[in-house]
Amino acid sequence: MTRFVFPAQDIRRWGEGGLLQGYMARHVQPASLDAIVASDKVHVLPGVIKPLPGQPVQELLDTYGTHRFSIADQPLLPRFHYLVQLTPGFKPAPTNIEVSPKSSIGRLDLHVRTLVDGYPGFDVVPANYNGPMYAIISPNSFPVRLSPGTPLTQLRFMQPQSGPVLTRSQVYRDNVVQPSNKLHLYLADGFVGYKAKQVCHPVDLDCYDHKVEDFWERIVVDNGRYLLKRGEFGIFMTHDKVSIDPKEAGVLHPLSVEGGDLRIHYAGFIDPGFGYSHPNNIVLEIRPYEDVYLQHGEAICHMRVDKLRDVPLVDGKPFNYDTHGTNYQQQTTPRLSKFFKE
Repeated sequence: MTRFVFPAQDIRRWGEGGLLQGYMARHVQPASLDAIVASDKVHVLPGVIKPLPGQPVQELLDTYGTHRFSIADQPLLPRFHYLVQLTPGFKPAPTNIEVSPKSSIGRLDLHVRTLVDGYPGFDVVPANYNGPMYAIISPNSFPVRLSPGTPLTQLRFMQPQSGPVLTRSQVYRDNVVQPSNKLHLYLADGFVGYKAKQVCHPVDLDCYDHKVEDFWERIVVDNGRYLLKRGEFGIFMTHDKVSIDPKEAGVLHPLSVEGGDLRIHYAGFIDPGFGYSHPNNIVLEIRPYEDVYLQHGEAICHMRVDKLRDVPLVDGKPFNYDTHGTNYQQQTTPRLSKFFKE
C-alpha cells in the first residue's frame, strides 16, 4: 500500500469549508499547508514529552510545565524546550496528516515537533481528529525570536492508495539516472557547507538580513572527508540531484542505524516539481550524536516519492516550480535559511 498527497486546491476547499480552524489562504503551498504560531504564549517544559493515548496536551502542561511567558519578552534559548499552540486546528482533520518543519526552520537547527491531544506520537494528525495542534520547539545552536504568525511547520494531507511508490521522479548522479532512491553526500574538495557557531545573539524570524559570518563558519575540505563532532550542526548537500515530477512530492527518510548515529534532516518535504526542468541538489541538516567522519559519496538518506491526486493549482493555474519560484531554487551549493543574507 502506497500513499497519495492532496494538492493545494483540496486544502483550500477544506479551509473554506471550515475543517481547518484559523485557516488563511496565504499559507497554502502547492502540496502542503503552513502551520503558524497561534499566540504569544509560550510554555517552558523540562523535557520533550508526548501524550499517552487519550491524554490531552493540557494535562501535560498542568503536570510538567514549569512556567509561561510572552514571546515578545524574550527569545527562545538553546537547550530549553518550549510548547506553543499552532494554527490551524481541526474540525475535524479531513485526512491523515504528516508534519515536517519548513526548510527555513530546519536549516536553523531549530527542532520543531508537533503533537495533538490523545495521539501518542509526534508529527502526525490522525484523520477525523477534532481539536488544536501544538509544537514543541527546541533550539539547538542559536536563540530565536518568534512572533504570532511565524510559520514553523508544513502539513501534508495523505491518503493510502494502491500502486507503485516511484513513478516519474528521478535521481541523478554524475548526470546518469540512478536505479535507486538512495541519496549520497557531497564532500568533494573545496567549499562543501556551513557549521553553526555557538552564539548568544538571536535569529529574529521576522528579519531576513542576518549576517552569515555572525552565525556560521564555512566548511572547506581538501581530502573528501570532514569530521563533524558530537553535538555540532552542519549544512551540507547531496552529491545526487533530484527531479520531482509536478504530480509527485518527495520526502526524506534516514538510513537505518547502520548508517551511523546521526540525524540527516529536520525538514524533509520536497515540493512537487522541485528540480523538474533542472535537476537539483538536496540540502541536508546534519547533527551527529557521536564524532563522525563524513565522506564524499557515502550513502546519507533515502528519498520517498508519493503521487499527488492532481497537479497543484496556484491562482487557478497548474503550479510551475520554475515560474512561481521558491526560496531554494537551483541549490547548486549548500544554501542557508532565508533569514541570512548571503
